[in-house]
Amino acid sequence: MLRALTDDGLSPLHRISPYRAAFAADLAEQLGGTPDFRAAVEAVETLSRALDNLGY
Repeated sequence: MLRALTDDGLSPLHRISPYRAAFAADLAEQLGGTPDFRAAVEAVETLSRALDNLGY
């Protein structure tokens, strides 16, 4: 899904260094590729929302 860039969203993208990009690629590979990496990120986001809803 594509989204329009905002100043708030563009700023973090400019901070991605080659090291971080390489780390993200390596991590995605260790997690089984893009689909599994996406699933892991979605699970963390779901957990984060649940903890926020509980006030933690």
